[in-house]
Amino acid sequence: MVKSFLASFLLGLLSAKENFQLTIRHETISAPCAMNIVHLSDIHYPKQGVSLKSIVTVTKRCSPDIICLSGDLLDGSVRSFDEALRMFLEDLLEIAPVYYVRGNHEIRINNLLEIEASMTKLGVTHLKREQLDKVCLIGLDELNRYEVLKLDPSCFNIVLAHHPEDVKFLKKYESLDLMLSGHGHGGQIRIGNQGLFAPGQGILPSLTKGLHVIHGRMRVNISAGIGMSSFKQRINNHPEIVLLRLVNKE
Repeated sequence: MVKSFLASFLLGLLSAKENFQLTIRHETISAPCAMNIVHLSDIHYPKQGVSLKSIVTVTKRCSPDIICLSGDLLDGSVRSFDEALRMFLEDLLEIAPVYYVRGNHEIRINNLLEIEASMTKLGVTHLKREQLDKVCLIGLDELNRYEVLKLDPSCFNIVLAHHPEDVKFLKKYESLDLMLSGHGHGGQIRIGNQGLFAPGQGILPSLTKGLHVIHGRMRVNISAGIGMSSFKQRINNHPEIVLLRLVNKE
């Protein structure tokens, strides 16, 4: 009984500590132009665990050209566009342009359109399609995640899509170069490089974290996320910000 209690207590301490240790993962990708992208996912405001200030500080340290939010910026419990959220987004916008798509939590919010209107007024781009030099950003929201994409083969095409498992139908697009996703929170509990569980993928999921190459060409970057939703623990699974460096291959 005592051993069981001590084991549970130590496990709780370990996971609580890891919930608050924000890390940066660096990835380099060949592209037609140079660009630094900070990829944030699954912040789950106001249940982020990590302070908003620390997210801003680490993001600023990355010196990004753009900031991409691949869903679940907001937890489904959010009811208003409050001052803390406003200040957080303003701070990010002072660093770089911010592009946002919805995840499964945003669509649970009754007054989401009102909140998004306030975000847009600040300067956050609810991403549909944006051309940035030789890079094209495309947003797939939770409610239109299966729509047909129109991609320009002359561009480096990046899709923001919350669910990494959607790669099973997105991989058919030969002109799709990079997909930015989250959703699985890194599998919550990681043993080595393997996550334990992810919604939409089940036990021992294959797509929870890291940069994956599909069919030898398309890359999928999956963020382990920052915040927490219904499951509150992370073990061997730090919250992360991903810095993607697009490097001109010419």
